[in-house]
Amino acid sequence: MKSQLQIKILVNISILFFMFIITTTLLSQDLFTHFNEGQISKNQQTILKRLKSDSSTIDLQIVKVNTNYFKNSNSINLNLFSNKNYIAVKHKIEIKSDSDYSWFGTIPEKYSDIIISTHGDAVVGYMVIENECYNIKPLGGGLNVIIHADPSKYPTCGNSLDPVNYSQNICECEKSTEYRLIIKDINPEVTVEKFKTTNIIVRVLVAYTTNAKNEIGCVNAMNALITNSIASANDAYLNSAIPIELELAHRIQVDHNETNNTNSFY
Repeated sequence: MKSQLQIKILVNISILFFMFIITTTLLSQDLFTHFNEGQISKNQQTILKRLKSDSSTIDLQIVKVNTNYFKNSNSINLNLFSNKNYIAVKHKIEIKSDSDYSWFGTIPEKYSDIIISTHGDAVVGYMVIENECYNIKPLGGGLNVIIHADPSKYPTCGNSLDPVNYSQNICECEKSTEYRLIIKDINPEVTVEKFKTTNIIVRVLVAYTTNAKNEIGCVNAMNALITNSIASANDAYLNSAIPIELELAHRIQVDHNETNNTNSFY
């Protein structure tokens, strides 16, 4: 039998927990202001049409992202669609400038991973919530689109490891001369063994074409995409205990015409 003191402690803990949940919900601000298609320009309609035609798009919603809430709130309401609302709690925020930063968060009690990046008035992000995937892509003019996506429809990019022989593939990779050469090129002092315990900074030059910039909308949108891509890669490295951290060295637009026939550059 539990003593009266134990019962009182459990009751108080339960009350505090529910008060926390209620307070968090009440104080969480709606991250998105919803718009309809009749409120956007012709250029935005062109981008929207292209996003709608993507085979991975299940549903989408035009929004304006209230970016002030990222810095001023510890929790935000992800009001994705009329029937999809989640309270996300901030894990951390990486700020490079007032208009260039990445927000990392999760949804309590759910398997989730949320990384949203901004550059100027452009916002790019991805959200994994349980078994669903959502992307935030820019429309230009300060507007964005939330896309409920089907990852199985994403374009493939080369051969993948055989999951049955995954551990064997990794072992062979570590033994290979090519693997050791890559490590040596990053830092001549790092051996394969030391590589596993040393955090290596890899500075990245990102070059993009005019077509890629036009596809995503503008320079700010491209910069937000670059910031989000690096933040997402570093988050994956951290979660996988891989001692690598990417650091943006420079981004540059190059004069090059793509020859491949791709439906999307991002």
